[in-house]
Amino acid sequence: MDKNFIKIINSKKFSKNNIKTDSRNVSSGDVFIAIKGTAHDGHDHVREVIKKGASCVICEHSLSGLDEKDLKKIIVTEDTREALACLAKSFYNDPSGSLLTVGVTGTNGKTTTVFLLDSILNMAGKKCGMISTVYLKTNGDKLERSSMTTPDIITTNRLLEEMVQNGKKAAVIEMSSHALDQKRVWGIELDAAIFTNITPEHLDYHKNMERYLKDKSKIFKNLKKCGKAVLNIDDVMVAGLAREKDFPGLVTFGVEQDADIKAENIELSRTGTKFDICTRKTGKKFGMNTTLVGLHNVYHILGVTACLIDGFVAQAKI
Repeated sequence: MDKNFIKIINSKKFSKNNIKTDSRNVSSGDVFIAIKGTAHDGHDHVREVIKKGASCVICEHSLSGLDEKDLKKIIVTEDTREALACLAKSFYNDPSGSLLTVGVTGTNGKTTTVFLLDSILNMAGKKCGMISTVYLKTNGDKLERSSMTTPDIITTNRLLEEMVQNGKKAAVIEMSSHALDQKRVWGIELDAAIFTNITPEHLDYHKNMERYLKDKSKIFKNLKKCGKAVLNIDDVMVAGLAREKDFPGLVTFGVEQDADIKAENIELSRTGTKFDICTRKTGKKFGMNTTLVGLHNVYHILGVTACLIDGFVAQAKI
């Protein structure tokens, strides 16, 4: 985010209650942020919101034909999505920075991975909240139905701030490819990011698998300085990221390839699954017996193990 915009935020000019991105909801005194979407461009409604009495308009380019009074209401920044995220982070006191935060992306298995992480972190004494496709949890063990995989950036920061206020020490967030591409999680700092797999989906939006992979891999831009990248090395496209990117902390998991965390001696049945989890670093293995069925759940458990291994919870600076 550019320094001039940061100065504006620090001047406390804005309030979280009057930030609007939908021109139809703008009232007198509101701040309107013009977002360019796939179907609509908020910049087309700048004159409209000024007439409604908007006190400020944040956009990516100025408009001609405005008088001097209206031009003073315009703030031009390079990326209005990042501007919105920066405002949300500031308004809610950077909640992801106060939590042990894990992001999960991938075509399949995100929700199961989120639930497994939430359960284990709570059992480890790290009171955990979550944001998933199915449920939200910000207060105790109370679950609320979700309306979408990943909410907008203001809602995400608000939910994380609620977790902090309610004594949570950790948060697990499901991050969709759409949310990553649209910067709906921009600025959410992660201690770890898990990439479960990638298969053809949402190509009407992403156009091709290369773009789909690129958008999903944006999750790693959210990693904190010493954050951990957790990759399914059995997935050819995901494994490619391990070779191409220089991650500060990288842990791989898989069944077929020589992963850091690998499953062996897998026994699948209708009532559960048994297998050994082998750690390449120590050479040790331990048995796993779960009521979760199917090979896909072996991968989910491996991903969670790869995330939490090596004292991850104890070492996190939270």
